[in-house]
Amino acid sequence: MKRLTRTEAVAAKIRGADWGETAYSFDFRPAAQAWDAAVKTLHETLDQRFGPGRGLAVAMVENFDVVAKTLFGADALMRSKTKSAATEAAIERRAAEERLRKFMGRKDARFMLIASATGTVDLDYERPLFLAFKPIDLTTWDGDTCIAYFNKRRQLNGAPELTAVETARARAIAEFIGGNPRSAQLLAEVLHSPDARTIAQTLDALSDHLADYYRRRLDDLAANTAGLLDALIRTGEPCSQSELAERVGTQQSQIADAFRYLLQARLLSAVRESNGHGTLYRVRDRLFVHFYRRRYDGKDQSAGLAPIVELLATFFSAKERNELARRHVEAGEFAEARIFRRLGGTRESNPRGYNGFRDETVTGAPSKLWEFTGLKLQEIEPARLELRNEPDKACKRWGDAAKSAQSPLQRTVVKILQAVAASRLDDDVWAQELLDEAFAIGETDVTTDARILAVDEMATFSWHCLHDRARSLAQVASLQEWAYTAVHDYAKICAYVGSSLSAGEEGRHQEAIQAAETAASLANAIADTRSQTTALTYKAWSLGELDHHQDAIAVWDEAATLAAQVGDVNAQAVCLSNKAWSLGKLGHHQDAIAVWDEAATLAAQVGDVNAQAVCLSNKAWNLSQLDRIEEALATFDQATALAKEAQVLNELSLALRWKSALLMDNGQLPAALKTIQAALAVYDQGVNQQERRWGLGLFFQIVAKMVTPDVITRLVQVLAETTTDDRWFDIYLGDVMAAVTRAEVWAELRDLVQKHEVWFAKAQPSLIFNKVGTVWTDFVTTRGRAATFALVARDLPVIAEVMTKMPSGAHLPDLVAGIVSTCADAGFLRDVAGLIVEVFGPEEKDEATRLRAFAEVHAAEDKEKVLQRFDPDLAKAIRRMWNLPEPEDLLARRGRPKGR
Repeated sequence: MKRLTRTEAVAAKIRGADWGETAYSFDFRPAAQAWDAAVKTLHETLDQRFGPGRGLAVAMVENFDVVAKTLFGADALMRSKTKSAATEAAIERRAAEERLRKFMGRKDARFMLIASATGTVDLDYERPLFLAFKPIDLTTWDGDTCIAYFNKRRQLNGAPELTAVETARARAIAEFIGGNPRSAQLLAEVLHSPDARTIAQTLDALSDHLADYYRRRLDDLAANTAGLLDALIRTGEPCSQSELAERVGTQQSQIADAFRYLLQARLLSAVRESNGHGTLYRVRDRLFVHFYRRRYDGKDQSAGLAPIVELLATFFSAKERNELARRHVEAGEFAEARIFRRLGGTRESNPRGYNGFRDETVTGAPSKLWEFTGLKLQEIEPARLELRNEPDKACKRWGDAAKSAQSPLQRTVVKILQAVAASRLDDDVWAQELLDEAFAIGETDVTTDARILAVDEMATFSWHCLHDRARSLAQVASLQEWAYTAVHDYAKICAYVGSSLSAGEEGRHQEAIQAAETAASLANAIADTRSQTTALTYKAWSLGELDHHQDAIAVWDEAATLAAQVGDVNAQAVCLSNKAWSLGKLGHHQDAIAVWDEAATLAAQVGDVNAQAVCLSNKAWNLSQLDRIEEALATFDQATALAKEAQVLNELSLALRWKSALLMDNGQLPAALKTIQAALAVYDQGVNQQERRWGLGLFFQIVAKMVTPDVITRLVQVLAETTTDDRWFDIYLGDVMAAVTRAEVWAELRDLVQKHEVWFAKAQPSLIFNKVGTVWTDFVTTRGRAATFALVARDLPVIAEVMTKMPSGAHLPDLVAGIVSTCADAGFLRDVAGLIVEVFGPEEKDEATRLRAFAEVHAAEDKEKVLQRFDPDLAKAIRRMWNLPEPEDLLARRGRPKGR
């Protein structure tokens, strides 16, 4: 086959020849002569194929940066080390660039060159090519574009569009590839993959496929720019420009040019920091980062799932990540499981620190539960330590042990331990499933001991992990009847302890004490000090609920001593906390404070931040009872900080509510409002219902005394959560009316009452409108009589409408009583008296008369002279209200009255 010159080969292709017939050889003629001949041949061939002056030759080059070096001959000629050869290379390169520029700038140009380039080809002002090329930025693909592309491919293949899950994964891919269309095409196949390993293998293959391209991009970077990129990838993304400069040991100004190039070349993406004070940067193309880590990063980042954690985080849902973590644990692939657990995050609902389910089996001395596992005595302690320190390995161990267990009881116990390990892996969904399996074993085999142990752990799980008190109590309610048929003493103890808890929570405290004493006696007989301690705590708690606090304190001391003997620091803290509570109930606040401090110290030893917060909140309450207000407020702040750290909403809201109440009682209303609003924000995240109710009630008590704009909003919230049979909110209606008066939102309240007319009609409060008059009295003092009267004139007709929707009662007398008991402005009282008749009609003239009577007394210099002419009952009421002396009854003098 004839070897053509390059130009002849191009001409042959234009004429329609196949590529197989266009093999070419290098043109060895002088460069200028070869170039002119090539241009002439190109034009002649185009004329021949398309007609004179017609036709266009388009050349597409994959990477112009590399081709340009070959085209200009710089690399080949520069191999010679002589100065003359280098000079010749520079001359030839410059001549070649000039020829290319002139060729592409001809008026009759019939040639288009399309090339991908980094932007460095045409930026040198000293080179002949300067500004010879027109840059066209390629559009990156966002998530919607990727989804549209994938759906189009599926349509062409006769497949349905992406599902919701696959659509979410397509967006994850778009983010991972930084909008690179080629990568999106190659990653289409992983959309359907439920397996992280398949994705990792696909990405490994894809990064290998693109290795040459990525290496060329790295080669095009200047040394300092490549160093910045390396520092960013190796030392952690994202980071700010100043942090990156610090990492490479220089000033931010010294990396400015190199950093600017990374931005211009679209190698980086940027986001604003959440505090708004700076910008964080990361590499845009995560597939490039995957490639870089595999080839240049440390060993731990070079294989497996670690290099693609960012994709996995968004590719799989939280539920899928948990399931994959579980699958890897069961397979003994602990490193992979830890990756998915890290991506899944930790439970928001559970506090940090001690947890009665997760930690009870793994702290202190081994419990009797371990004796049913089939382990030898010397094997128990290593297994306990494994459960505490390496729960993933423990989870696999006990999962395998369940398959080979010799009895239903052993199978139940190892399932329980596997559930504890799963919970310690932050997978409470799995833990609950395992507990259900443990209970099913006892049900299927009708093994009482197994059923007791399973239910006992399920109740503990419900209490500490699900925070479902009602469910936990329902689970332990039937345990005592099983105690009579249990074989092992430990199972009997669990049954009696559970029944003690159930009876105590239902208010059957004598029954609870009896069950706890039985459990404590059994535990003492088998030297199970831990279980004996637990039983005594339930006994002491019921004694305290019966107000037998001295007896309770004695039992708490006994239980604390036993807990100390076995090194159960958590149980000691629990005992001392309850002892301090009883001391506070007895009014021994100084002693209670000392014990709360001791309990908090013990809680800190076991890392139970939740318990520390409880101790400090109660300590603060006792301080407030001793009028040590500033100390109490500071201690409440400490408790709040700990509760936030532990993410325990109930304790956080409790500390905030108690602090708010203390501030309100001491007249610090703005601070009290701010604090209770912080508590309300916590309530909105979910706390126990009773704590929520107390907090909302306190909110209305505070806003009854000062203005806040969200009264109606909170009232709407209350009504949405309150049924007509739920009367807890009745006692706060008076505070609501006062708060509405201060906020001047009676019209809004009227609309709300009309919407919930049935609820309000069935309310059972007293003195609903009494505090309204108190607020008006405040307004007279702060705003003046005229402004307050205008406000009353506007609102009183609306108040009259609201009164008709309330349960029957003396609502207007309540309102008037609130005014006359607090207001001493005679003019205001007379003005309101006139409004009463105008709004409520002549049938309420008695209330108007009462207002005028009070006005007359206030205006009189000699009040007794006026009171002597009043109705005796009204006069007596006024005297008692203002602490005025009763007049002397002349007929009651000793001896016969004169004249008789």
